[in-house]
Amino acid sequence: MNRVAVVLIHIGLIYFAATLSWQVKWLPTALGMMIAGLGWVISLRYSKFKLPPALWLPIILYLLLIAGLANTENTRKANQIISLSVPLLAFPLLFGLQQSRAISRLLLNIFIGVSILSAICTLGYLSYMLMLHPEGFTYRHYSPFANNPSHYLAMYFVFTGGCLTLEANRTKKPLMAALAGAFLLAVALLMNARIQYPLVGIILIWWAVKWLKHHPEKKWWVYGVSSFLLIIFFAFPENRRRLQETRDEFRNLANIDNSKQKNHRFYIWEHAMEVIEESPWIGTGTGNANDKLRIAYQKSDAQFWDGEKLYYLRDIGYNYHNQFLQSWAQNGIVALLCLLVILIVLWRNTSIPSRILALTLLFSMLTESILERQAGVFFISFIYCIVMTIPIKDEDIK
Repeated sequence: MNRVAVVLIHIGLIYFAATLSWQVKWLPTALGMMIAGLGWVISLRYSKFKLPPALWLPIILYLLLIAGLANTENTRKANQIISLSVPLLAFPLLFGLQQSRAISRLLLNIFIGVSILSAICTLGYLSYMLMLHPEGFTYRHYSPFANNPSHYLAMYFVFTGGCLTLEANRTKKPLMAALAGAFLLAVALLMNARIQYPLVGIILIWWAVKWLKHHPEKKWWVYGVSSFLLIIFFAFPENRRRLQETRDEFRNLANIDNSKQKNHRFYIWEHAMEVIEESPWIGTGTGNANDKLRIAYQKSDAQFWDGEKLYYLRDIGYNYHNQFLQSWAQNGIVALLCLLVILIVLWRNTSIPSRILALTLLFSMLTESILERQAGVFFISFIYCIVMTIPIKDEDIK
């Protein structure tokens, strides 16, 4: 293979992995994909291209978006979605080359290492914001990175923290790896993405079982790490407020106390199902789904408090806040099945990063339409290709 092509592919992919956790405007992450793409084009003259079966799934999602142009009314929005979703096509094609797959493990390690630096930066930013606003501030202002909102940053940190803690026993310094992972999970908790709370708990229990199996004489580390995460969680005032909100929302849902606010997502999902029922098989068309949902919002008079002001759903125009419903409404039942198959394929793959990614995506997609944002598309398309091309013989769960 042409050496220039290999160098471009490796530089592009390494750059992407190193900037993914930051996504600052002055250091465009997409540039890495472009550089690697140029190397890919050059390489086609010199190497054989072979796409692993699992990598067809993101491509199918992308092709469904293109097919959805046939029955859309909002072509401008459809073109924006298709442009945003290019990584779903680009990264599977890039990892169709053996030269890309050969550095999958390195790319994952770079992403994990840079995520630690990103978490340190985030912790410093949160400390600074608390000094400026000792009375507290809403979770919308928790991320120091313009293109990576707090709930997406939490998703990144939970995945990388899970990889570090659960793979700690494979390293020469398992304690250091476990502590680094615990730090990432702690910062993820501070991001106030409530759907990540139970996932952190699952990872912690999973790690404790594995740690005690390999280090039964060091069980006190389990108590120490668990206590550390609990202290971090309950020491932050906004975490306690969000827990109280969650309790109130469930009390309303159970009809125990209807004076408490019901989570707006339940209303969103009710209206989402109305849209889906209009065209469950082929969807409303790429670009139409959010417009249809906004029309459904017009009949909702429910009021909500976002921490700063009262609002109605019809005023905000939220998306589906659930990627399964978003894809189903937009591109039909095949898109929904494709997402489910991706999760199944990830879980059946016998590597820790793959299973952690399956859990992370499952929880995240339940409450967010993560393919509607650059931070979500970048994460899914890139990390999925990485974990599915790491050699299984090196990653078998034991």
